[in-house]
Amino acid sequence: MGRALRSLLAQTFTNLEVLLVDSNRREPPVADNPELEALLRDPRVRLLDGRATRSAAMSRNVGLRAAGGSWITFLDDDDEYRPDKIAAQHALACASGAPLVLCGYEFAWPHRRRRRQVGRTQFTGDEILTRAFLGSPVLFHRRDEHVRFDETLAAGEDLHYALQLTLRHRLRALPCVPRALVVVFPQATGQGVHHDKEAVWRACRASLRLARGGFSRAARHALLAQGRIERAIGGHGGPAHFLGCLIAVLRWRGTHEWRFVIYALMARLRRPQARA
Repeated sequence: MGRALRSLLAQTFTNLEVLLVDSNRREPPVADNPELEALLRDPRVRLLDGRATRSAAMSRNVGLRAAGGSWITFLDDDDEYRPDKIAAQHALACASGAPLVLCGYEFAWPHRRRRRQVGRTQFTGDEILTRAFLGSPVLFHRRDEHVRFDETLAAGEDLHYALQLTLRHRLRALPCVPRALVVVFPQATGQGVHHDKEAVWRACRASLRLARGGFSRAARHALLAQGRIERAIGGHGGPAHFLGCLIAVLRWRGTHEWRFVIYALMARLRRPQARA
């Protein structure tokens, strides 16, 4: 929590409203944490009670309802922003006139780092669905009172939310700051909601229903292939089904996904057994 909050208060864009939603019921209240006391005294920080919420979607909606600014961005408590993240995305949004812009990001594992989405200045058409990463930390969008996170989703709610914004505003291109402005620290095994592959699968189907309104059949097949392989990694289906999922990923998403295919294969092989 401290790392994330410090990265927000260190932004070069200083006209911020920081809404901190305390939704972790397994830990003591944030307000009682002595390590955060000085940070919480910053007048830009407002602490919101989200301890009655049951999902990331519900917690983010608490923040959205309380937001008073013209622009919205999100940060999970275990990640951090580069100092110019908000300034760079705000400048791009103003220059392009786009109500939603993206940025690159960096995965920070204990012994290695990998930057992604850093070589593109925009994603157009079907690429929004098939190539862009639409996780909540890279989103920067104009406030829209008509769009909220789907609280029935326990995973994948950020993609669903971004698609709502894209389709509502009829966006055919999403500008992107081609630098890694967000550092994502992957959660330890067993700690994240995305290990529930059925939750990921339900979110995939919900996003597919939205995607019918603005993306081609091929793009929807690419999203379906992604959802099916993530579900299969979790143990759904037998070896033949899993092989079919791997082939579908390469067919619909392209051979550039070879790293993901290898990861999926290794993850599946590490499971003691798969259920039929």
